[in-house]
Amino acid sequence: MELPDCLKLNSDIFEPKGIYKFPSELLSSPHPHYFIVVEIEGRLFHLVVCTTQFEKKKQYLAYAGIDECTLVWVKPAENNGLTQECYVNCNTVFSHYTTEDLQEKLTSGVLTYEGQISDSEYFQIMNGIIQSPNVDKSVILVIKKTFDDFNEL
Repeated sequence: MELPDCLKLNSDIFEPKGIYKFPSELLSSPHPHYFIVVEIEGRLFHLVVCTTQFEKKKQYLAYAGIDECTLVWVKPAENNGLTQECYVNCNTVFSHYTTEDLQEKLTSGVLTYEGQISDSEYFQIMNGIIQSPNVDKSVILVIKKTFDDFNEL
């Protein structure tokens, strides 16, 4: 029996640094957003979301006294599939999605793979998460380990 295409994709498509576009019930907007996988911990995904609202996010960081390194610029490039400049707010990590959740979105056609961010952008995002006072400490520990492993390469 041949493996269904969606399962073949699953083994290769979901990986750290990958950019995926899908609507999320965790956001106030029903429109699809770009999400970046920072780490996969077992069956649980740690994702960050892209925004084009730089000024609004920058004002919030200043008001809250949060370091600007937690807002990371991702430049549109051929390899990442982005069509406009966007920023990653590293103060919010979505750790709610499992492999099955994303597989379901892929199978139903609402999730698409867009590309990958660069190593430099990945490094900055991990650093932003580690520096954030808003991210759960257990998530920071997972990202810190990945960050340390990434630095050893």
